[in-house]
Amino acid sequence: MVLENLVLQAIETVGFRLGCRVGCPCQAGVDVSSKRYPRKLWTARIVLGGLIPLAVDYSIGKLCFRTLPDVIALGLGAVIESLIVFGLLAAGVARPPVFLALAVAGLLPLISRRTRFRAPVPGGLLLC
Repeated sequence: MVLENLVLQAIETVGFRLGCRVGCPCQAGVDVSSKRYPRKLWTARIVLGGLIPLAVDYSIGKLCFRTLPDVIALGLGAVIESLIVFGLLAAGVARPPVFLALAVAGLLPLISRRTRFRAPVPGGLLLC
């Protein structure tokens, strides 16, 4: 509850500083915070908005640089993803469905390369 209040306060502060566009419902005194997304989903959206790109960066980095340490692969994956996003913006096709497709395509190598659980097999003779 405390984290949710801090997030809401930060959103309101940033929105106030940046200002709204002309004709925005919040200028008319309408509370737009609860109309689009419920308050409880805001925190989840913010957390997922940070974790999904991080997982995509790691996945792309490990796909391209398998032998490098995880931290370096994460950083290089972030560079590659930034270049992809820049290319999408430069081409004028940067829309939410395109970014969703980028996230799904970026997470596929991570899902397919994860280690499978293997049950330990006892070696040698078993004594009963």
